[in-house]
Amino acid sequence: MPVSLASLQALLANVRRRSPSMRLAQAAELARPGNVLSQRETDDEAMLLVQVPGWSVPATAMLYPEEGEWACDCGGADPCAHVVAAAAALETALRTGVALPSAVSVQSRLRYALTASREGLRVARYITGPGGDERALEGALSEAGVAISTSDADLAVDRLCDLKRGGLVAAQDLPALLSALSSCEDVGLDGRAVKVSTEEVLPKAWVEEHPRGFALRIERDPAVTAVVSPGVAEAGGVLRPMGATDLTGPLLEKLPRTRVFAAAEVSELVLKTVPELSARLPVELRTKRLPTLVKGLRPRITMDVTLLSHALSVTPSLTYGDPPIARIEDGRMVHLRGGLPLRDEGAEVREVHRLRDELGLVPGVRTAYRGADAARFLAKLKAWSPEGGSATASLFGTVAVAPKLTVRDTGFDLSFELPGDGEDAGATPRQADAATVMQAWREGLDVVPLTDGTWAPLPVEWLRAHGHRVADLLAARDDDGEVTRAALPALAQLCEALETPAPPKLQGLRALAEGFEAIPPAALPADLTATLRPYQRRGVDWLCFLRDAELGAVLADDMGLGKTLQTLCALRDALWWWRPGACFTTGPTR
Repeated sequence: MPVSLASLQALLANVRRRSPSMRLAQAAELARPGNVLSQRETDDEAMLLVQVPGWSVPATAMLYPEEGEWACDCGGADPCAHVVAAAAALETALRTGVALPSAVSVQSRLRYALTASREGLRVARYITGPGGDERALEGALSEAGVAISTSDADLAVDRLCDLKRGGLVAAQDLPALLSALSSCEDVGLDGRAVKVSTEEVLPKAWVEEHPRGFALRIERDPAVTAVVSPGVAEAGGVLRPMGATDLTGPLLEKLPRTRVFAAAEVSELVLKTVPELSARLPVELRTKRLPTLVKGLRPRITMDVTLLSHALSVTPSLTYGDPPIARIEDGRMVHLRGGLPLRDEGAEVREVHRLRDELGLVPGVRTAYRGADAARFLAKLKAWSPEGGSATASLFGTVAVAPKLTVRDTGFDLSFELPGDGEDAGATPRQADAATVMQAWREGLDVVPLTDGTWAPLPVEWLRAHGHRVADLLAARDDDGEVTRAALPALAQLCEALETPAPPKLQGLRALAEGFEAIPPAALPADLTATLRPYQRRGVDWLCFLRDAELGAVLADDMGLGKTLQTLCALRDALWWWRPGACFTTGPTR
């Protein structure tokens, strides 16, 4: 049912009253018979096309007589001449009973013929009249000379065609061209009908195992039947733009392509390459050996601490996992074992800055500490650990090594072992050499390296009580573990403190010492012709006492006081001087 004549006449009177005379004159010219076409009419609205000289697309006027409203797509004055002309033409048609011509029956249509070339797509347009006759559109739509049923898509194609180059469309305009043609009904390619879609054609990508690691392969989509022009492919009779042409090439000339990732590059493949590629196109994983992503792990600093001959060597590393499953080196993640952590680069930067600011260290760089500096560093390391020292505990353990003293007749062996080690049959306990323990203790450390490369805390309290005596005994011991007779009392004192049996050789000295009241007078040589002074006599008695006890002696005083005479009186035979308990004399040198 058409709109109400009375309502339309009221609307026409309203728009004429609101229009100046010049606009009314223009509207009268546009409303001449055959110039206003009916697109759609109902009982409450009418869509009319008003053909304007010089315009390739008619103006579309919408009339709503019942509401007394109107609209036009020209964007001009309100009301514009097109609205006034449309209302006047429709009022005349309703009043006289002569219907307006239909836009479908009187307007021509456009047909698009595409030609593929290596330069790109060329677009030719043909005008198909209402009677089926057809002619080529040589110029722009505005030069067609006939009323053509056009849309915004037709106008977009009109702007994109380079008419001076035979309708060639620039490469950068191909996406816009295909988008416009996807709304057009009559499109052909090289003489056959085709459809046009804006859905991109993407290559196929997958990851598979390779003898040297993993391979990433990229191939063309098997649905592609032809490459029409650079950046445009045909798949199943549909023209589609090609995506990821930086990987494939505008003519798919870069495909197929393969990149092999060695074991050291797995983290780059999983964390960077696959995610970045997956954001652009589907990536299929054809292997189960590829490490899976582990989320939620935080980066942390781990320490490699080694005791060298005179220094503590420290090398920090930025890692993920406990134990580490990945390490950051030169900004890249190196996969170590298990899953692959999802990187948190912000947290990594914070950990590196904290390491630098609080400990003065850099990941991957070895630093050596000596003496008191080593002890101070270990104290800082324990305080620095966010777990309150658990980092150093994991390095050094929590159980201190215990001394193990074995006393022989004239010597001893001393080692330091971890309690509980070696309980299994045939197992060798982990231990530290006594000299290494004493070195670490003298340098102020509280940990010591064991012979198997691990670490353990020092027995600090034991060393505080006995360390100085042990150091003296170690210095008095030869390569076979034997000590001089003079050092046996010190060894006996250590044994007593440790509640260990004293050396058997010490029993003779103990008997001598237990009954001691004074140094007994010594028998003088029968052939002695000199007369000893009192102090010389006491010196001979002392030397002979030490000789009989097999202890050494050093006799020293000023020159000319008879050291040689005293020594000769104590000699028993000519070879006594090199035997145990030898006496030596010394005096000032000139």
